[in-house]
Amino acid sequence: MTHIFLSYSREDEERIQPLVRVLNENGLSVFWDRHIPAGQTWRSYIGKALTDASCILVAWSNHSIESDWVSEEADEGKRRRILVPFLLDSVEPPLGFRSIQSADLSDWQPDHPSPRFEKLLQDVRSVLNSAPTPPLPNRLADQENHMSVRHQEPGNMKPKPISPYLKYGLWTTLLILMTATGGYWIYHQWQWQIQSAVSSFDTTFEMRATAEVTGNEIENRPEYKFTIFVNSTPAVLDSIKEVEYKFNHPTFNKQTEIARSAEDKFSTQYIGWGCLRSLSVSVLMKDGTSRSFEFNMCKSLGSKWDK
Repeated sequence: MTHIFLSYSREDEERIQPLVRVLNENGLSVFWDRHIPAGQTWRSYIGKALTDASCILVAWSNHSIESDWVSEEADEGKRRRILVPFLLDSVEPPLGFRSIQSADLSDWQPDHPSPRFEKLLQDVRSVLNSAPTPPLPNRLADQENHMSVRHQEPGNMKPKPISPYLKYGLWTTLLILMTATGGYWIYHQWQWQIQSAVSSFDTTFEMRATAEVTGNEIENRPEYKFTIFVNSTPAVLDSIKEVEYKFNHPTFNKQTEIARSAEDKFSTQYIGWGCLRSLSVSVLMKDGTSRSFEFNMCKSLGSKWDK
């Protein structure tokens, strides 16, 4: 089925719902469910919907411009030339997408006429209508070929001699195929040996931390909401089973947290006024391998905290 893949930040879900409703009312099928069903992975559920989409609609907002997931999905739409971006907030899209015109829906209201929204609908339908379709077989040419053979006399149907240039081309093609096959086998074995010797998650993910002011105070100090998460591509996150955090600080009522959501980047949060210089992290992969290390939140937060 021809459908639209809607890419957005999870924090904007309530703002996205009215847009999806109006798109459906206009006869457009939209995939926007970010909740992966039990028994499925990012690749089998959201990844498949992204691959099958005929139009990728991206909502740029204060949250989504910071999302690696949204940027990666937008990049897929740009690569396939089926990207239709729009603004939920008055923001500048990430680098790589600023030259693509985005419809400004920052002040859009679902039940009011909007020329900007109508233009967005027009752009979406234009992309859907331009989706490639398989070519029809040339039945007339086939019929003419059959007719020409049918009316030839059996005695006149003599095989034509093969041109020496054609013979040379066939031998050259065969030699190239044999060389390419052998080269691929050697490359594949080399890659397998490298991947066996080097742990994949040594270079494919990193831990990060953010701090957001809550507006409250703790002992006359500003209160922050701290978030720790795994930063990597969706494919790598999909290969992680769970992440265990040990805070190692007496002020925490619960010393250990286990995160299992790849969609949330295996994040954990706490409220306080200070960062942790030594946070124990254990990453368990779905293939049974694991890695444990110490994470310095203060260093990740920058010079303001790492003093």
